[in-house]
Amino acid sequence: MDAPVKPVLFPRFYRKFSCIGAACENNCCHDWCISLDKKTWQAYEQHSDKQLAELLRHSITIPDEPTAMDYRRMTLSENGVCPAYRESDGLCDIHDRLGEKLLSETCKTYPRRLTQTPEALEPSLAISCPEAARLILLDPAAMDRQEDLLITTDFTPTAVMEGPPPYFQRFRETALTVVSELNLSPDEQLFRLGLLFNFVATSQQAGENPEQVLSSFGVMSQSGAFSNMYNNLPEGLIVQAEVLKHLLLVPSFWKINSVLADIHQQFVDTLNRDYAVDGHVDLFQVIATGYRNNFTPVCETHGYALTNFFKHWIYSSDICHLSGDELMKKYSGFLLQYSIIRSYLSVLSSEGDHEKLLVNVVHALSRGFDHHPPFLEKLLAYLGVSGIGHPIQMMGLLKLEQSQGEIQEVS
Repeated sequence: MDAPVKPVLFPRFYRKFSCIGAACENNCCHDWCISLDKKTWQAYEQHSDKQLAELLRHSITIPDEPTAMDYRRMTLSENGVCPAYRESDGLCDIHDRLGEKLLSETCKTYPRRLTQTPEALEPSLAISCPEAARLILLDPAAMDRQEDLLITTDFTPTAVMEGPPPYFQRFRETALTVVSELNLSPDEQLFRLGLLFNFVATSQQAGENPEQVLSSFGVMSQSGAFSNMYNNLPEGLIVQAEVLKHLLLVPSFWKINSVLADIHQQFVDTLNRDYAVDGHVDLFQVIATGYRNNFTPVCETHGYALTNFFKHWIYSSDICHLSGDELMKKYSGFLLQYSIIRSYLSVLSSEGDHEKLLVNVVHALSRGFDHHPPFLEKLLAYLGVSGIGHPIQMMGLLKLEQSQGEIQEVS
């Protein structure tokens, strides 16, 4: 009997991906948790290979709450390297000697992701992989989508979206359209996306059907009303300065992968060299000058990369499946991610290869955020305690055009 098939909606970048193995500048055998699923672990226990048995004897821990997908974990070395990784040639010893079938589901699939919706299967790639980030960010048409058929038995969904709202597809298509306006800056694109989410969340909380919001949003966008709202948005220097202060006060986060550690060290060195007065970094000056002199040129030449970053998040996450406060909280978290990425670009993109910097900053930070979610949760809580953590207040992060006369020093 033929295997069942389902329609698949996938972006252009997906089929272009191939692991570059030992050539990867930040490979997935380093610096993060490597889970073994129960099926793979049972296959390891039954295998006769003595070298595999010896490796597992010294390199396995049991999670506090084991699950079918996170049943055992590989213990990393002091340098944060998987014990199966061969430094001599950059290959996995298990894969090389015993074949792909003996890899865990995590190692077989990463960075591939497959979401099962009631309508279709939707494959994507995790942007925390540097090669995936290159494909997603640097091709202006990377997020163009097409439909094809996929044999379902060949793939294991990494996420199942059950019971999305009936307007889910329209909501997501509207969100994707909002951030596709290339005549707008990335900041204004993300501002309009926040407006859409806020309008939908408000209608949901009022017990109304968001279909009316989705119908009228495009008309309002064409009327110029949103441009006026953006132009009148209070500038977000204070919120951005608080985010920057937090970045500089949490050094442990920046050590979670080697590329991020290098970027953060360059970031700190540049701040101290170019923006320090009497040993204190003028954060307002960093924000205003860096945005104008460094970030704006990146947007002029590679704005499509940030647009693709937004579209990839909308497509591959569950954001349009959420409602009310949960919807706005997730938007706020992504807004913080973007503001941190923008901060690094604003400081480091004055010279050098913009494309390489974009790929390194986005993939390295995404790897950190994906695998250490408490960082963003604590930062959101910190902003909330400071009285500036409401999603509408945080949208001020998206308005940093600032006159020099209004810049003040933040101690």
